[in-house]
Amino acid sequence: MGRCAAMLLCVGLGLAGCTSFWDSASSRGGACGAEGSPCVPGTGTDEDGGIAEEDDGGTSTSGTGAGVICQEAATTSVQRYELVFDVADGAATSCLWVDAAPEDGEGVSFDSALPVHGLTWNGEPVEACIEGDVLSVGGNAVQYREPARVCSSFTVPEHPEGSNVGFTRNKDKQGNWFTYLRGWVEQCHLLGPCNRHPSQLVELQLHVTHDPEDVVLCSGARTTDGSSTFCVVDDVRAPMYSGLFVAANPAWQRTSHALTSGSEVHFYEVPGTGVLSSIDLVRLDGFMSWITGLLGALPYGEELRVATAPMGWLGYEHPANIMLNERLRDFPPEYADMTMHTLMHEIVHQWAGNRTTLRDARDFAWKEAIADYLVYVYEDAHMPPGVAGATLRYWDRLATSTPLYPVPQDEPPVSLELAAAAAYGTGSMTLLLQLEDLLGREVVVDAVQRFLEEPGARGVADLKASLESTSGTHLDRYFEAWVHGVGSPDWPYMRAEIIEGAVGRALRIEQVTRSGKRYPCRVEAAVETDEGTEMVGGVFALDAPEGSIEIPLHVEGNVAAIKIDPRRRLVNLPFPPDEASLQSQDRGPVFLF
Repeated sequence: MGRCAAMLLCVGLGLAGCTSFWDSASSRGGACGAEGSPCVPGTGTDEDGGIAEEDDGGTSTSGTGAGVICQEAATTSVQRYELVFDVADGAATSCLWVDAAPEDGEGVSFDSALPVHGLTWNGEPVEACIEGDVLSVGGNAVQYREPARVCSSFTVPEHPEGSNVGFTRNKDKQGNWFTYLRGWVEQCHLLGPCNRHPSQLVELQLHVTHDPEDVVLCSGARTTDGSSTFCVVDDVRAPMYSGLFVAANPAWQRTSHALTSGSEVHFYEVPGTGVLSSIDLVRLDGFMSWITGLLGALPYGEELRVATAPMGWLGYEHPANIMLNERLRDFPPEYADMTMHTLMHEIVHQWAGNRTTLRDARDFAWKEAIADYLVYVYEDAHMPPGVAGATLRYWDRLATSTPLYPVPQDEPPVSLELAAAAAYGTGSMTLLLQLEDLLGREVVVDAVQRFLEEPGARGVADLKASLESTSGTHLDRYFEAWVHGVGSPDWPYMRAEIIEGAVGRALRIEQVTRSGKRYPCRVEAAVETDEGTEMVGGVFALDAPEGSIEIPLHVEGNVAAIKIDPRRRLVNLPFPPDEASLQSQDRGPVFLF
């Protein structure tokens, strides 16, 4: 690869070898294209090995390229994504490494909402066209080789203030400009050519140019040199929806903390913001030791960068980086400690969502469910009383009033934005928490650990399989009832009454639903009498739940009240489903992170 600019980036990053798809491509004849062709789009190399400018000889794809017929073709799998990006004006040059050698005349396609120019295939100019959000690269215009490096230049437009996806520039609380480039699930095409399927795990190489005073963060291993910042993700791949990330703020100040887990956390915050400075480092150290003991070392290196910024979500996970909302301390305290809970949640996403990604967009629920569930497990075992209880109360409110099942089966499919918002709280309860009471916490946590053990794309079906193999229990009926469904969930109402049973006084609990549907679950109740309170529980069987169960009581005295699910561990309606008040449930604030 000798004089390739990409190798210069590797040297600049101080990496020992850059052993990756990049090197395997070089050994197979794909690196830098033919003899004398440019090594990065829009640039060549001068006699001293530096980067020299060259004329743009590509074909504009703002319309249909001459001689190229836009045709349907499967979106090409991308193995490596390289980006040179300028934070001042959004000017960008990208190279996509693809393992593809199409037949003459067929071509390949990528997702892109942006017109590109200077398009090359292994350094050779190639024709292409864009129709809709599909970039079709011409079939027989070049001699294809495997693997290929498809490069182009484009400008990423600034998205409106308040956008949660794209290229934005907003002022922080102190009046400093914060610049943010990021995608989301199925949204990387807003930032140029890519494969936007969430199952795509890629190597990343980012070269960011900026003003010398800017502090710039990006995914993976990071080095900075004056007006350039370099980042690489290679040993462990990442999804495009979180890996394509650049953030900059000239006013960030860094503080570093070495943790006993072996990790080093760097906080980037504008003085006076007060979010990161409020974090209990002892608690953070304890959580890092616990989560790395469970899931292994941080997947993108022992350095974790955490920054605060003006943004719409509570937080966002990027490989080796976490962005937190600068107003976290101003939001209603739905979690007992909003900042700490959000930070722990995003840390879990380094494994659950980044190293292990979604098999499909419809699998969104599992990554949020696991991230919040593991935080809850830690809160319950290691944090002060009441912290975990606040988490359960918030989940319960969200789940009870959700408009959708965790994995909606609606046709046509509901929007990802709606499905994602509906998954918070609901997913953690139905996919994991409720199964604690049927299988045991140790079994559920072990199943999650196995599910996340290896990098790759996973779906809700894979999580179910892990739970089944770990527990030795079939969960078909459970997932059919609680996880998959169409339209508004037909959650059960638990009607309770005291009866005289065959062996004495008992609590009878009946499931009431609009459709007669039965839900496998364990339900708890607090029976209050004038002589005391008894906590009891019963199980609606996993394989064939009955419509009602009877639970023997031992407490004496007149019954004053029966409280169903006092610990908020079961999704159930607070009133019968046929009551008009069902239509007036208020979910309250739903935080995305």
